Amino acid sequence: MNYDHELIVDFLGEYDDAQIEAEKILKSLDQSLDIDELNTLFRVIHSIKGNFRMVELNPLSDLIHILENSLSQIRDNERQIHPGYTLLISSTIEQCKEITKQVFIGQDKSSVIEQLTQVYTVLFQSSAENYPQTLLASLETVDKLGEYGNEYSSQAIIDFFKQHEVPEKEVGIKDDNRIEKLQPVKNELDFFYQLTLQIESYFPYWKGRSDNIFNLVSQMNEAYGFPIDPQQLQAAVYLHDIGMSFIPPQKIHTTSTLNDKDKSLMHGHCETGFQWLNLIPGWQDAALMIHQHHEHFNGNGYPLKLTDKQICAGAKVIAIGDTFASITGQEKTGSQSRPIMHAVSEINQGAGHQFDPEWDAALNQDIRNLKK
Repeated sequence: MNYDHELIVDFLGEYDDAQIEAEKILKSLDQSLDIDELNTLFRVIHSIKGNFRMVELNPLSDLIHILENSLSQIRDNERQIHPGYTLLISSTIEQCKEITKQVFIGQDKSSVIEQLTQVYTVLFQSSAENYPQTLLASLETVDKLGEYGNEYSSQAIIDFFKQHEVPEKEVGIKDDNRIEKLQPVKNELDFFYQLTLQIESYFPYWKGRSDNIFNLVSQMNEAYGFPIDPQQLQAAVYLHDIGMSFIPPQKIHTTSTLNDKDKSLMHGHCETGFQWLNLIPGWQDAALMIHQHHEHFNGNGYPLKLTDKQICAGAKVIAIGDTFASITGQEKTGSQSRPIMHAVSEINQGAGHQFDPEWDAALNQDIRNLKK
């Protein structure tokens, strides 16, 4: 079939809009999801299905219909959300878009579509007992199809789901008998902290990461007589990576080298976090810390290539805390964390280049106090 150029542009534009809306809801699905949000997600998926029909891509429409049915099971409380489910939906939506682009230029993708359809058919029909294992197998199959680019892989996060115990309490529609409710928000810092817990659930390797960074940078700030406002620093630590939650998961969890376009996408999380927090009155200092926390002392960082005194103190100290947590925490590839002194040594080597030497000295003093 020959496709009109204007039709292709309109279809892909609408698909991108639907995908963005779906991703926003999928991120909250890992925590809890009320019926209104689930209905919105269902309508988005239904819209994608209808658009496939309009361009006569019926096999893809049939595939999305099975995905719809799996959402219906959750909406009707017949199925609970298991780790990996949201990643499966996200990856499928992305792969279907890439498949469509290839079909539009005349490629035959019937075999891949058939495999994806089989994956969802088996998952939809699986028993409650076998569902968690079937879900992970489905996720692995979809990932290996690689239709969104062979350079991207979610294998690291799949391995994490396989190797770690799944909590007994799984996430479903909000229900007093089934969902552990969030603690009441007493102030904005409490709200920010709840957001960071959601962000860390999106990156399972990050569990407890923000707490570790905050404890370290707070001690460094105290050692210098609190030159940085403690509350602004606390907010910035909690939200410094909130922009990462707007990036497609298959690009975040990949173990491969990113191309220039996707490096730019990843670097954009600083700007996204800055713009988000800057909308809330009273947190402009914290927003600036977020914007600058990947700047380097020598000007080789991003997004603005600032140097030394152009970088605020809060950003400088978060840069050290963030690096320290990355070295001593579990890597996304599943490798073992490295010792504290390895982290200190690596950061010391970056003093005067990546890190401010004065704050590096504060780190060393903090570690010496810790060892006493």
